[in-house]
Amino acid sequence: MSEYRSTIRRVLPVPIQGIYLPTEKREELQEQYDLLSNCSSLIDRLTFEYIASQFYRGITESFISEQATRLTIMDAATTHSDEMINSLRITYQKKRQERITQELNEVTSAFQVLGKA
Repeated sequence: MSEYRSTIRRVLPVPIQGIYLPTEKREELQEQYDLLSNCSSLIDRLTFEYIASQFYRGITESFISEQATRLTIMDAATTHSDEMINSLRITYQKKRQERITQELNEVTSAFQVLGKA
C-alpha cells in the first residue's frame, strides 16, 4: 500500500546567514527574498504554491485510490478462485465416493448372487 505524508518546509525568510555560497549566488538569494518581501508578490507566490500543492495532492490521492481498488479487486478474485477450487474439489470427492460405493454395491450384490447359486 502507498501512503502520502505531507512535510512542512520553511519557505520564508530565506536563511542566508550561515550559508557559505559564492557572492553571486548569495545576491541571487537575497534578490529572491527581497522580491517576496512585499505583500502582493508574497500572496501571488503563496497562492501559486497552494494551488500546485492541491493539484499534486489530488493526483497522488487519485493514484493511491486506483492502486487500492486494484488490490481489492485482485484480493476478491483470489478469494473467489479459492472458493471455486474448494467447491470443485468437494464435488469431485463426492462423485468419486459415489462411484466407489456403487462398485462395492455391485461386487457385494454379485457375491450374494453367486453365493446363493
